[in-house]
Amino acid sequence: MARQTAANQIEIVYDRPCDLASALKVTNYWIRVNQAQPSGIGTVGMNGQLLASNSLTPQNSVIAPSDSSKMRFTISFRQSAVSGVVHEVLPCFVNEEGHTGYRGENWDQDSSNQFTAR
Repeated sequence: MARQTAANQIEIVYDRPCDLASALKVTNYWIRVNQAQPSGIGTVGMNGQLLASNSLTPQNSVIAPSDSSKMRFTISFRQSAVSGVVHEVLPCFVNEEGHTGYRGENWDQDSSNQFTAR
């Protein structure tokens, strides 16, 4: 699940505890927007591919645990999300606690990983 908690913050919630090293690595996250070109906190447009070159970076964002559950995390951005734009949080390569080496997506068609920025 993803939800906007401030103009420049998103909280994401996983369905099971995560390995902190992979969950806190900002380059394991992309923000897709419903525009041709990303703006604000967006890193990839609606038809763009997820590439290492368009993930979040330490220069534009930081991620931290929201609590001690290893399931809730807050991403803070240097800029604000563009109001009215649909954002989709796309985590990849985040391992389940106690595991390593996962190389896939951490979402599916049932994920609640979209929000419209306010």
